[in-house]
Amino acid sequence: MDIEKFTERARGFIQSAQSLALREGNQQFVPEHLLKVLLDDEEGLAARLITAAGGRDAQVRSATEAALKKLPKVQGGSGQVYLSQDAARLLDNAEHLLQACALLADALLRGCARLAIVVTSRERLGLDGELTFRLGDDVFTRRAGESAFAPRGSRHTLANLSGAPARYLLICTPGGFEARFEGGLSEAAERKPYLVTHMVGPTIREYLSSSDAPSSAG
Repeated sequence: MDIEKFTERARGFIQSAQSLALREGNQQFVPEHLLKVLLDDEEGLAARLITAAGGRDAQVRSATEAALKKLPKVQGGSGQVYLSQDAARLLDNAEHLLQACALLADALLRGCARLAIVVTSRERLGLDGELTFRLGDDVFTRRAGESAFAPRGSRHTLANLSGAPARYLLICTPGGFEARFEGGLSEAAERKPYLVTHMVGPTIREYLSSSDAPSSAG
């Protein structure tokens, strides 16, 4: 396994999981350590993905914490944590997913003439500034290097309330969302009038604080 093939953020989660194992006196770093730090991440991406897939993040968290409590603990050890076979297999599989995803993307692009794939890789995207999001009843801010996930069918919007320029990357799945904007903003606004509230200044503050804002499905 070559940890340098992982993104900086992924390496951060791995290091946090190793630190968790060390704090708990566990000699082995197991997949549950990694899952725990993913669930504890303040962005909540792992929890939202579990919910979007039909699972219950609270149950996953409870089961993960119960599994960690059952692990053997060592007092006054060497301060070293060893990678368990399951954790090594997990990280090795994650590393090799890169090649599999590349082959899948190549096959899709060759077979689907109208398909476009956005690839971020490790290149700088020039994203900067900060945006305010509303997802359901939650309002939060995201800055460069951070992300927000809106499950399909959820009520969500975003706005730049900072007074400074901001640039962000929007990824929509499944594709087709861009068709709303064909022909320019004016025609899109005629088809979906509420889109204007995403892009004008005075009303977006009211939108973020209201409870009857229209739904937007991503």
